[in-house]
Amino acid sequence: FIGRDAGLPCRKGMGQRFATQTERAKAIRTMCRFFDAKPYVVGDDYFMWVDEPKLGIGKEFGEDSNYGLVSDCGVPWAEVVEVFRKRGNAR
Repeated sequence: FIGRDAGLPCRKGMGQRFATQTERAKAIRTMCRFFDAKPYVVGDDYFMWVDEPKLGIGKEFGEDSNYGLVSDCGVPWAEVVEVFRKRGNAR
């Protein structure tokens, strides 16, 4: 999921876009609950640690979106990180 309030273009890349990190965190929480409720899901992982750069990763891979747990400056997206912190503690 992508939050449009991250200051990134978010023009390229897959995934649903949300207006805020709060909405993004809620969607992630919902997805995690869905996975946790399914007996046939044996695990999951998160796509990226850090957001992609504004100019994209490269000419052939120009994604420029907010996928990370932290910004491209290393600042955590607190609400998103909190979803995973709570999830980890619940297991």
